[in-house]
Amino acid sequence: MFNVSSSIAADLPDLSLEKNMVCPSPITYWQMATLTIEVKNIGKAKSRAVTLFLHGDENALQAFGVPMYNAAEHGVPLPELTAGQVFTYSSAKAIKLPLGNYTIRAIIWPGNKPMAAAPMSNSEGNLTNNEKEVQFTVKQASLRPSNLGPKHKIPMNPSGTGVLN
Repeated sequence: MFNVSSSIAADLPDLSLEKNMVCPSPITYWQMATLTIEVKNIGKAKSRAVTLFLHGDENALQAFGVPMYNAAEHGVPLPELTAGQVFTYSSAKAIKLPLGNYTIRAIIWPGNKPMAAAPMSNSEGNLTNNEKEVQFTVKQASLRPSNLGPKHKIPMNPSGTGVLN
């Protein structure tokens, strides 16, 4: 029987998804929102090349400008990270999604091959912290007098205007 010593595992990189968030939440239709994904090497050694895959609702990914070639084969290539180093992927867009709930899942995959391939051996000490999901909601914008500043002019009829106090 072959056992891996803990000293060998302790000397490996360990990439961890620290953040997968959408701000603000909920999002109002046409509001600027930011998708932020943070990957940190919490291991003891420099990581090899990895790929960040983003999955979930295709419309949500496209709304944030994530390339949608074939999500199972294309991802965001990440640089090698030294121990303690952080890589942040961020995309800010005006969100034009139908009202509803959406999910984006981020997955770090060791190596630079598609997720269908097995991870490279001894490429990472812990694969259990390589996936994180974020859920967000797109809601309808509300236009109430409290949203308007004082004395906004609004049309009352074709011949005149009224003042809303």
